[in-house]
Amino acid sequence: MRMFRQVWPFNLVFCLALGLLAPSPFVFSAEPTPAEIDFFEAKIRPVLVEHCYSCHSAESKKVKGSLYLDSRAGVLTGGDTGPVLVPGQPEKSSLIRAVHYTDDNLLMPPKKRLSPQQVTDLEAWVKMGAPDPRAAPPAAQKPSIDFNAARKFWSFQSAKEQPDPAPANAASQRSRIDRFIDATLAAKNLVPVKRADKRTLIRRATFDLTGLPPAPDDVAVFEKDASADAFAHVVDRLLSSPHYGERWGRHWLDVVRYADTAGETADYPVPLAYRYRNYVIDAFNQDKPYDQFVREQIAGDLLALEGPREKYAERVVATGYLAVSRRFGFDSENYMHLTIEDTLDTLGKSILGLSIACARCHDHKFDPISAADYYALFGIFSSSRYAFPGSEEKKRSRDMVPLVPPQEVDAQKKALAEKVAPLETELKRLDTEKAALDAHVKARVAKPPLASGVIDNGGKQDLSAGKDAASLHSIAVKTGEMIELIILPKTNHGADSTLVEFEIAELGGAKRVWNLTREIVPDLFEKGKGNPHSDAMGNPGVWYFLDSLNGGQLFSKYTADAL
Repeated sequence: MRMFRQVWPFNLVFCLALGLLAPSPFVFSAEPTPAEIDFFEAKIRPVLVEHCYSCHSAESKKVKGSLYLDSRAGVLTGGDTGPVLVPGQPEKSSLIRAVHYTDDNLLMPPKKRLSPQQVTDLEAWVKMGAPDPRAAPPAAQKPSIDFNAARKFWSFQSAKEQPDPAPANAASQRSRIDRFIDATLAAKNLVPVKRADKRTLIRRATFDLTGLPPAPDDVAVFEKDASADAFAHVVDRLLSSPHYGERWGRHWLDVVRYADTAGETADYPVPLAYRYRNYVIDAFNQDKPYDQFVREQIAGDLLALEGPREKYAERVVATGYLAVSRRFGFDSENYMHLTIEDTLDTLGKSILGLSIACARCHDHKFDPISAADYYALFGIFSSSRYAFPGSEEKKRSRDMVPLVPPQEVDAQKKALAEKVAPLETELKRLDTEKAALDAHVKARVAKPPLASGVIDNGGKQDLSAGKDAASLHSIAVKTGEMIELIILPKTNHGADSTLVEFEIAELGGAKRVWNLTREIVPDLFEKGKGNPHSDAMGNPGVWYFLDSLNGGQLFSKYTADAL
């Protein structure tokens, strides 16, 4: 994550230079007439609001030159250099001089001058005496949150050490927790039920700490152990069990809305989410301090850079707390503001115990969380890079964070590049060789195609009776030329689901007939004659069966995908 400073853009403003040549403070001679008020509201106030208030009003982040233009009193008093206008004398008013852009040292608004009509209206306003119905400056907005009162709310009070209640009797050897319980029961005139027997006690403890029932042997050992710390040994053993982290880590994973899917429209799977799940389980089993547990999940990538090396991967994985934030929409990259909102909502609920998401739109009514606080946090996470888990539309993940330091990443990339370079060279050579072989095979295939057609799923087509049937009556195939049969899939149905009956009849000569399915393939592979294949009349070297998927080589064995 990266902290960043946001620079707030200022609108076009009148700066403190206004009033350099204005006379000493003055008072307006009379109250404005209804017509003058109408003129001010229609022509003057909109200009001041749009171009001046961002830097010269009570709402400004920082008032320039102590000049307030949002009230009659502010205009009357002026800023650090005095009033900005002389009523009735626009030619002597620095306000008018500034908007005319005649003084290079006094150009207001500074980025874009007002329209001619707006300048004319300002001149007319000053000439009529600058009537202004704004009797007083607007009161400064009071904070919507009384932080002093909020700090007194019970849930924001620090925990305080409480004195132990007196034991119920002098012989009581119960724990501190039991003494608090006893005192509360006594105050309500209640008495505890009988103490649990050992079998019940070990079952309760085992279910609570591991989520599993105790083994019969463990129950038997505990029942026979008459020592004072027998139960303490049971608890220590259960806390040392790997099932303890699995049982209690689930509570944290539920709070932080852990899932193995992204949560967007397709709920796309996130295969590496398990790493964060395992981090949480291990943290419980290692009894990791809570403050460290929280820091690693929010800023583990930054802590990893501080070392030690053996903790690098663990701390990076810990930021899965942020990375598993919910995605929204069909293309979740367009809704990252909602993902960040989910991050903030989880941050507030899991660590602060507060629902801070309401502050997205307004200050909290009860909790001391303002909208300004919310967007300060939003800016931090907005400047962070979230790994993209993939989506239904864009299936590949990206921006995944390496689990080794940057210098090791660079070294591994360099080693990989050195290993891949000769392979890429060889691949280019093979591509060139394949292209030459493809061209050679293509040049020797008889043209034009014998026939073409579309076979529907579950249907069949006799290619000798179609629009291309005329080409089947006679086609010249010279010695050494090839006939290629290609079956392309229609939608999701491939050649593996298609029955092919391919027969060639010789015109003239011996009028031989070759049937691919009934004669040639069985004779070639089942009887093991191999290539080249003779015809039924014993003429050798008539048929050569080539594997077009592998560079046009002779078939040496039966290949279901090609024949």
